[in-house]
Amino acid sequence: MLKPLLTVAFAATTLSFMAHADDAAHEPADKMDILAGAWSWEHKTVIPGSEMFGGIEQESNVDCVTEEMKPFTVQSLINELTASIPKELGQKCLVQDVVDNEEGFDFNLVCSGPYTGSAKGKATFYSPEKIAIKADGQLTLLGGASSGPFSMDAKAERVGACPATKG
Repeated sequence: MLKPLLTVAFAATTLSFMAHADDAAHEPADKMDILAGAWSWEHKTVIPGSEMFGGIEQESNVDCVTEEMKPFTVQSLINELTASIPKELGQKCLVQDVVDNEEGFDFNLVCSGPYTGSAKGKATFYSPEKIAIKADGQLTLLGGASSGPFSMDAKAERVGACPATKG
């Protein structure tokens, strides 16, 4: 159960930056304007109670982002990733209060379910091919079985085209 939540937390923040579109009133606040292609990402995440699952989570991976997946939003990514957590557990995370800043945007992540709490995040947009994310907050695991600080530090960079798929 920890692995999907870590993936959600990472995804919620990894691609969390906003393009400054001319028609911002019609764009989702958490829209992400990145280039399609292969993206290499890595993150370090600390979640209360994670010592039950081996401690601090560190992961790196390469994922393919296609044009068909656009427009990217933080919330749609969270919805997709939390879909793998059994519905009866009731895990939900919402991206809220997205505010532009000079480097990207700030946001709040609010979660309910087995992991309950909130985090303040900052998405830094270096280019359409490179981003960084930092989030810090408090989480409670399983109604109080464990609680404490949550932190996540992530970065992602486009590394080229997606590999061709065999069909």
